[in-house]
Amino acid sequence: MENILPITAVLFIFAIIITIHQMRPPQKLDWHGEPLVCISAGKIFDNERLYFCSKGVFICRNKELQIHFPFETLQSLEKSILKINNVRVWTIKFNKNGQHYSYEFRPRYSGFKRFYHYLQQNHPQITIKNWNWYWWFD
Repeated sequence: MENILPITAVLFIFAIIITIHQMRPPQKLDWHGEPLVCISAGKIFDNERLYFCSKGVFICRNKELQIHFPFETLQSLEKSILKINNVRVWTIKFNKNGQHYSYEFRPRYSGFKRFYHYLQQNHPQITIKNWNWYWWFD
């Protein structure tokens, strides 16, 4: 019994740290004067997030731009079967300079909704796949 209490305490503290980390608001960033909209929740052990504006999709860690993908390089946006905290994980795929990039993320509701509608209206050539029961036949 005495061994269970320290393990439970450590797990509880770990859960609190993860919760606090996940609740942090995204950084306010801009690209050449245009504000970037955050479309993903932060990862558990990393503050890497996806942003977008009319110039493309950006992967940023803290306030630092990691990579920029113009919309011409975006191939698909796919909903996966995986859920974390009752939120579907999405995969976004790019093809830039012959290299394939794939990024999995949990969407941030308000920003992701704007991104999803922006893609549908302005870039209909991009494949948007919603998960379904016959996904293994795609």
